[in-house]
Amino acid sequence: MAIGKLWAYWCFSRPNGISVGIIRLLGNHSSNQTFFFMEIIHIVLGKANPDRMNGVNKVVNELAIRQKLVGLSVSLWGITNQLEHNYPDRIYDTKLFLAQKNPFAINKALKQAILALNKDTVCHLHGGFVPAMYAVAKYLRKSNIKFVFTPHGSYNLIAMRKNGFIKAMYYRFFERKLLNNAYKIHVLGESELKGLYTILPDTNAKLIPYGFQLNTEAFKSNSSSHRFIVGYCGRLDVYTKGLAELLEGFKDFFLKSDVTAQLWIIGDGNQKKYLMKLASDLGISNAVVFHGAKFGIEKFELLMRCNLFAAPSRNEGLPTAVLE
Repeated sequence: MAIGKLWAYWCFSRPNGISVGIIRLLGNHSSNQTFFFMEIIHIVLGKANPDRMNGVNKVVNELAIRQKLVGLSVSLWGITNQLEHNYPDRIYDTKLFLAQKNPFAINKALKQAILALNKDTVCHLHGGFVPAMYAVAKYLRKSNIKFVFTPHGSYNLIAMRKNGFIKAMYYRFFERKLLNNAYKIHVLGESELKGLYTILPDTNAKLIPYGFQLNTEAFKSNSSSHRFIVGYCGRLDVYTKGLAELLEGFKDFFLKSDVTAQLWIIGDGNQKKYLMKLASDLGISNAVVFHGAKFGIEKFELLMRCNLFAAPSRNEGLPTAVLE
């Protein structure tokens, strides 16, 4: 099931196209008669390009696609450093606005676009602890436009520990205001809902998990018979993804294995050099292959050559990479 498809099914399960689910989420914001004429605008950092190593992109892109396919008026607004529309073809409209040097500021064009919105418009903001989202939320409230907010895992208890003091201060002065002003809060997983309750006990959050896009092509396993390949696919975030532990664990396996073993790391990030040095320090650099970021068929061809897939993340229950 596609990312966002579960939302679409949950939102549109009745024959007349209006489900109990979305009405519960939006409350009395719209009647059954006017719902399909209501505009939905997803607001993100970047361009929601699904071919980038960012889970938010995949979720938002699929959600917008599924909403568009069931007949809703859907568009995406991206706050980005450059205005080139360099992403795969999509069926929903995309508007890009330049990010400001001051992360708590939004540019004039975005403010004008918000002021031009119909009051029945629902904006859907994506990403927790993002100053630009705080600024957008503040301006939406000033303009009497209701918004739904999805933090995309930011309030998971383990995620909150990373830069914990800074996040605590940011929450106190900014994030709490955003949450209190949100018409509804949408979380993707139970662990984040639990984390949210610890900082906002009276939250109006709703848990709606995302689905998964099945591949249209079948990939056959092509694992090697003369070597045992352990694979990892994802961002190179050492702490969150548990990558130091992965390398240390592979070292023990590599030294004890009776067959030639390799660790394939598919992905990229600013901690790649650290991981390469760690592999060298552990004496396994010759057995660790850094493939870099791969997408589409090229990614799946590498995955299908692995004998074992490793997912040592500290705070992900069932990552998309595991399903793939």
